[in-house]
Amino acid sequence: SLPPIINGEHSKITLKTRNVFIECTCTDLTKGKIVLDTLVTMFSQYSETPFTIEPVETISQGETSVYPTLKYRKEVIQADKVNNLVGVNQGPKQIASLLNKMCLESEVNKDNSITVTIPPTRHDVIHPCDIYEDVAIAFGYNNITKLTPQTLTVAQQLPINKLTDQLREGVAQSGFTEALTFSLCSRDDLSIKMRKKIEDIP
Repeated sequence: SLPPIINGEHSKITLKTRNVFIECTCTDLTKGKIVLDTLVTMFSQYSETPFTIEPVETISQGETSVYPTLKYRKEVIQADKVNNLVGVNQGPKQIASLLNKMCLESEVNKDNSITVTIPPTRHDVIHPCDIYEDVAIAFGYNNITKLTPQTLTVAQQLPINKLTDQLREGVAQSGFTEALTFSLCSRDDLSIKMRKKIEDIP
C-alpha cells in the first residue's frame, strides 16, 4: 500500500470511475487466486460490457503468469449416489435441473451420469460431496423425507458419564471451580512438544 496514492482521495472509486485495477497480495498463491477470482467475477457484472475483464500479465522469479485464472473444471457424478447420500429419489434430469439452480451448469450424459461444470465463482466446491450438498439445498432440506435408519442406532449416555456430569454440576453449584490439569499428559507433551525443559516446569 502506498498512501495517499493507494487507499486515498486519488484512487477512490466514484460513479465516474471507468478503470478499476484489482490487486491481491497474499502469502498463499492458491488462496490468492481464489480471492482474486471471486472479486473479479463479482465486479465484472458492473463492467461497461457485463462479465468482461482485462487480464494482467505478471512476472515473478522469471516466470510469466496471467491473472486472474478464472478456470472452469468438470466433475462427473452419478444419480444413484446422489440419491443414496442425500436421501431423495430424483432422476438424472431432475438432479441436473436442481444443480442449475445452484449456478452449477449440468448436463446428463448418455450413460445417465451427470457432468457438472464448476465455475470460478464456486471455489467452495472442492469434492463431489459438495455437489451432493447443493442438490440437497436446491431440493430443500425440509422436503427430504425423514426415515428411521435400518441399522440399530438408538443410544444412551453411559451411566458413568451421566454420574460424572451430575457430580460436576453439583460441585460447581457449591462454588467450586473445575480445573483441567496436565496430569494425564506425558512428559514429552509437557516439555519437548512445548519447546520447554521439563526441569523448568513447576
